[in-house]
Amino acid sequence: MSPAPVRFHSILLRAGAEAFAENHRAYCARWGYTHRLHAIGTPHNSARTLLVYKYSVVSAALADAPDGTLLVFADDDAAFLAPLPAPAVIGDAPYWIAENEHHHRPEGSCFMLRAGPEATDLVAQVLERLRTAPDAGTDRWAHRELEGLAAHPHHQLIDGRHYPNLLFARFGHYLPEVSAFVLSFNPAVHIDVQDMRVRGLFVAHLNTVLARDGQLYDDLPPAPTGQPDYEVRNPGRPVALLTSYTPNIAGYATLSERNIAAYADHHGHTHHVYRDLPADLRGRVAGNWVKPRLLLKHLAEHEQVAWVDADILIHDRARPLASLLRGRPVALARDVSGYEFNSGFMVFSNTPACIAYLERVQALIDAVQDKRGVYASGGDQAFFVAAWAEAGGDAAMPRSDGVSFNSHPALYDGDSFMLHYMGYPDRLRTLVMQHDAQQIAHRHAGTPDAATPPNG
Repeated sequence: MSPAPVRFHSILLRAGAEAFAENHRAYCARWGYTHRLHAIGTPHNSARTLLVYKYSVVSAALADAPDGTLLVFADDDAAFLAPLPAPAVIGDAPYWIAENEHHHRPEGSCFMLRAGPEATDLVAQVLERLRTAPDAGTDRWAHRELEGLAAHPHHQLIDGRHYPNLLFARFGHYLPEVSAFVLSFNPAVHIDVQDMRVRGLFVAHLNTVLARDGQLYDDLPPAPTGQPDYEVRNPGRPVALLTSYTPNIAGYATLSERNIAAYADHHGHTHHVYRDLPADLRGRVAGNWVKPRLLLKHLAEHEQVAWVDADILIHDRARPLASLLRGRPVALARDVSGYEFNSGFMVFSNTPACIAYLERVQALIDAVQDKRGVYASGGDQAFFVAAWAEAGGDAAMPRSDGVSFNSHPALYDGDSFMLHYMGYPDRLRTLVMQHDAQQIAHRHAGTPDAATPPNG
């Protein structure tokens, strides 16, 4: 007897999900499944309305399918990583859905149903639950409409190798060392702020990898070798930018270094580059703990120094640093999370108050016992904030907003001066920064770039 036919339905509930739709199309093309795309025309409607649309599409697809037809449903939170054949995953079961490792209910971003009375009744029960669900307060990603449905356990690997459905936000940093049938981009479990643009870039990369039977991140740029630990570009200028990183993050830090060098050249600023920790600190502290030490060292040589974390790209090369200071001696930007400000990009002037502040930060850091990790003991940012509060907070050192500079990628818009790619797994960070660095270089194609070696 020939196997039952497979029909695949993509259900898009928001705009900007083209990469996810392409992932579904490619999966179907690989196995010869029929593919149909459904996209709601009102993606900004309530979560309950979106879920009613989704399961109504599922109900209609079941009604149109002969009994025994295998139907696969995936929405715009699901992307196929290990494109296993659907019949092998579901086996002889009437339906298949995987457990969400976070809330332990079924993960509704991808599931399979075998057309027939059982599947029809199952979906009817889901729609009935949604009928009585409140319009305000329904959570699209909690999947309470699927409560009680038996699901493939999260840790029960398929073929001993593939997680059934892996939450990208929590476990994406393990890729590609682990594998999964489906990646879920369920935002309810995001530890760090992410956005559709970044997820779309990753899924587009995944699609190109699958098309050539490659491996995730196999085309990221290699880190340069043979470079000195310290170099200076355009020495002796009134304003300096300061970049520091350690070899373990050179893959993305090099992208930032080149971008900041181009900005420094454009404005005639000095650019100090540390590609490793000072020798006396290696093996004792993580790279972020040297900020006040290096700022104090170079502030003695310049009128102003800007600290630039190695995961920052300047998107608007023409904008001057003076526009951030607004006549003040310091520039600090509010943090996207719970901290009062973010220490990834800061500008300080060579004034007694700024020097006293940095000396206080250094004193606080000197007293910290554990500095071996970036986030150990609260990370350097906690001590920059503590010293700022001691100095008088906003009354002494006013903070800027989070969009004028040092912006999280989730706050990106067409006017963004710089983005700080904080909180991403390193290889995802490199992927996104590589894409954005290429876009920035294209926009500034007629502007001199940092192609010549530093001086000094």
